[in-house]
Amino acid sequence: MNNKNSKIDIGITVLFEIILITNAILSITSRQWKNLALSLLAIVCIILPFIITHIANIKNLVLPSSFNLISLLFIFLTLYFGEIKNFYSIFWWWDLLLHAIFGSYAVLIALHLIQGIIAKEKKVTKQ
Repeated sequence: MNNKNSKIDIGITVLFEIILITNAILSITSRQWKNLALSLLAIVCIILPFIITHIANIKNLVLPSSFNLISLLFIFLTLYFGEIKNFYSIFWWWDLLLHAIFGSYAVLIALHLIQGIIAKEKKVTKQ
């Protein structure tokens, strides 16, 4: 009952980090300080799903197997494409799309966690 980081999740994380680091370097050379700050923020945020998975392991909570991948995609789509590449201004529907897809997934994660907590409490009361 342990959450695992798949090789795909780690590979995608490395790819996203390379893209963000490259963007940060280009932002420094072109003196685009806002993009540099957003790139650094995204670099830090990409690590968050792995921290959440680690905490879930400590608390014996099971996350959906796609949690890391979906979280990485959300962070990358919002910060890199949305803010840095300006998709929020280019496509009026970009924010609506992200809210619809990832809001629905957040509900599924919450239901999954609630089921895990209920199952964990049943085990504790039976012993």
